[in-house]
Amino acid sequence: MHCDYLSVTVPESSANDVDSELLTIVTAVGGVASYGGVHRLATGGTFKTTSVRGRQLYSVSGDFLSALRAHDVFGSYLSALACSPHNVSRLDIAHDLPGDSPQVLRRLQRRVKTPAGIRLTRKRLDPRRQTKSILSPGEDGRDTGSLYLGNRTAEVRAKI
Repeated sequence: MHCDYLSVTVPESSANDVDSELLTIVTAVGGVASYGGVHRLATGGTFKTTSVRGRQLYSVSGDFLSALRAHDVFGSYLSALACSPHNVSRLDIAHDLPGDSPQVLRRLQRRVKTPAGIRLTRKRLDPRRQTKSILSPGEDGRDTGSLYLGNRTAEVRAKI
């Protein structure tokens, strides 16, 4: 299990200090400024900073987080954010498991329709409004793809 996308906000009053620390780390792992607060890696990972309603938003993609880990500066990146008041506004976690994807998706689709359902928080998901499947036939002809649990605007949601 690993962090696959991270967005953190800090007050604009703290942004100058955070910016200088983060940009030092971003360039150390190979991030190159491309446009409007976006830095890219040759591998395609991105670091983005924008101003949003009196707060500075810092977002890093999964590939960029991998580069931070590979250069052993992920902790330093988090420390730079933690030194000022902050909020985690988005955190994606990836957990890859070996298994037969069509079988797992079918089992989850059946389970979400049962009275017990699936819960991402204390509330049960409504399968009519809070689940979506995007499936297509795999190499063996069985449906495979993605199952989305929770609305796009939900505080907690899952993609399987």
